[in-house]
Amino acid sequence: MLQCESPEEFEVIFTKIVGSKSGKITKRKFFDLVACAGKTPVQWEEMWPRKEDTLGMDEAMELFECLPELEPFEEGPPLSQIQVPTALITQKVHMATDMRPNEKDELLDVLYEYDKDGLFDFDKISLRGFVLISREIRFTAFRFRLVDPQRVGIIVEIVRNTDMEEKSFVNDIFGVLSDANSDEPIGITAFRNEKGSYTTEPLALKAGDYSIVVMCAGVTFQSAKQTGDGGEQLIDENKKLTKRFKMTLMNTFEMFDWNMDGLLDRKEFDAFNAATGDEPMSDEDWQVLTKHFSLRDGCVPMSAFLQMHQIEADSCEEGNGDFADMWTSLHLIGYDDNLQLKKACPYKLSIDSELPINVVEDFRSCSKEERTVLTAYLFDIADPIEAAPLSVKIYKAQYFGILIADVSTSNADEAFQIKIVPSKGVQMRSAVDLNDFRIGSYSNHVSLAFFVSTNLQWNIDVEFDRVMH
Repeated sequence: MLQCESPEEFEVIFTKIVGSKSGKITKRKFFDLVACAGKTPVQWEEMWPRKEDTLGMDEAMELFECLPELEPFEEGPPLSQIQVPTALITQKVHMATDMRPNEKDELLDVLYEYDKDGLFDFDKISLRGFVLISREIRFTAFRFRLVDPQRVGIIVEIVRNTDMEEKSFVNDIFGVLSDANSDEPIGITAFRNEKGSYTTEPLALKAGDYSIVVMCAGVTFQSAKQTGDGGEQLIDENKKLTKRFKMTLMNTFEMFDWNMDGLLDRKEFDAFNAATGDEPMSDEDWQVLTKHFSLRDGCVPMSAFLQMHQIEADSCEEGNGDFADMWTSLHLIGYDDNLQLKKACPYKLSIDSELPINVVEDFRSCSKEERTVLTAYLFDIADPIEAAPLSVKIYKAQYFGILIADVSTSNADEAFQIKIVPSKGVQMRSAVDLNDFRIGSYSNHVSLAFFVSTNLQWNIDVEFDRVMH
């Protein structure tokens, strides 16, 4: 462990990490500095200046000196008497060497170096989910509990299947990590990495319950033609599911296969039924399903999922059903009449943690309280617009932003017409009239989202004009 007992020693460490005394240190590197220098890292993010992404050496030293010292560990038994739980490590080593048998010795050397240097070995779990924009926002929600404080980071990657257009939802979704009990946000995927995925920085979390959801700003959202009879053919001349429809069903299956094991368990299948307008299956219905279809380990494989829809199509052909019902189900999960996925965005969620965590998935609607708390959180950390006639701020992430107005204190009989002039690389919602966007006192916060497609400096100019209702 580094020892940093004087400003001179801090200067040496800072220069070694950043490269120069005049450089700036990022949050990630500051965390590493704190953790290695004998300070308690849990509280540092609460004390970091909210408006700053980096700090100079003097500011970093001032923050460092405010952090409490790390409490020493109690003296334990000799190392020879400690029973090391090696099962998890052994399992990971075997998995890695099975995938790379020719690199076994090299991998073991790497593991040895990590153990010797005491570096963090982050545990990663990957899951699948989707966010659906219809009459209400519905999404896959993830919940987990931490018994001990640890660092956690999340990565969200769009899973672009064959039913989606190339640019749909690009820079238009963001992950939110919140306190599961209060819905208070803790971190946002405010960064875009070189692979185009959306990430948080490592978040220092205390013991407690947490949730992760992925929201859609709606900038790239397009209206979808959805008629009762649909448009694309679902069955061919032989009364079989068309190749196009089969591909859609396979993509749908993957949207609900949250743990990516190639099967739909009871919870995942119930979520599919709920999303398509049906009720969750009773125990009796589930028993009937298990008798009529070939399940695997008590779960629905893709082959059985396709077979169910073939039987439903056969029933429609025989006059015992209606293809309109099948189209209604497709429309409810975001498809248009041409089997294009217009209102839903599938994604892969990766959670990095220092210790293994158990994640529980669910499918639910976004509550009004969640939206209110999230907007208030973003407003609190956003940058104010100077000389505005009411409280207006811009929340700026690396790849998206939200213009937010707090109208809770405005007069009930007035509204504001604003003209929005975005710089190059900033795209606003196409349905918004940028020359006549009105803010009235009908909600505590009014927001307008946009996304950024440039790595250059960008800005939004806003002009206000008070109007009467």
